[in-house]
Amino acid sequence: MSNTRPTRCPNEDCRFHLHAEPRFYTKMGYYRTKHNRRRVPRYRCRSCGKSLSTRTESPTAGQHKPQVNGMLMKLFCCGVTLRRSARILGVARDTAARKVGWLATQAHHRTHIRNIDDGGIITSHVQFDELETFECSKYQPIGVSFAVRAKTGEIIDIEVAKKSAETRKGKSRGWTLDHTKAACESVMATVRKCLKPGGTIATDGSRMYGAVIPKAVPGADHRPYVRSEVSKEAKDDPVLNIAQNKRANHDPLFMVNHMCAKLRADISRLARRTWATTKKLERLQDHLLIYTAFQNGYAIV
Repeated sequence: MSNTRPTRCPNEDCRFHLHAEPRFYTKMGYYRTKHNRRRVPRYRCRSCGKSLSTRTESPTAGQHKPQVNGMLMKLFCCGVTLRRSARILGVARDTAARKVGWLATQAHHRTHIRNIDDGGIITSHVQFDELETFECSKYQPIGVSFAVRAKTGEIIDIEVAKKSAETRKGKSRGWTLDHTKAACESVMATVRKCLKPGGTIATDGSRMYGAVIPKAVPGADHRPYVRSEVSKEAKDDPVLNIAQNKRANHDPLFMVNHMCAKLRADISRLARRTWATTKKLERLQDHLLIYTAFQNGYAIV
């Protein structure tokens, strides 16, 4: 049984919500948690009569099986599907699905955003790219825009958006709206908080990046890279051939390309050949937010 005491009233309209007195409550017996049957003290606010306990302010308050949160996060970020994760942990699929939403909130709003605002990621070199996947079928493509810290591989921000489907004979068989530019702008707004003045943002040669980045991150050094090839003259000159091959094989976007490969390997719904396709855009976003916390090493459970 815990000896801690509540620090404030959970009722936002109560005068003890923000400015609680040392003994703003009275004892109201105990109750037992459903997941481990432990006794937890219960109290009642003297001002508004709201009941509370020592677990009221806990992130896992109200959860029947909080013990599976940590393992579910690891399985979900190591290529295991949601249905198989639930089977391994011995819980219902709906239980696992609800916990994914909770993990995403913990990972992003309560951990990653706070870390960004507190200056936890400050860098002078950022790499940005976009990964393509789909929702249900190839006629519903999705773009995944993300930025990483070039030195450590930490994910600065990641955002999903609909992409317009390819047209055939003037008719589109899928989505016609394209929201990838808005996703790019959203990611760059977070990059702006992390990038040092005059820092570098490396991307590929997409024209959209050249239009968005200077406006979203003023003063940043945008460096678009296009992979070079060995010239015809170098094929006849062995020395020149070796020099140009080194330049051609050097990848200035290694970290972001490496992250693309990790995302497709560690997230089942992003694999090249898989039946674990995304059914809802919002669930893909939640999955990526959880992976961000996993990749950056946040302790959220």
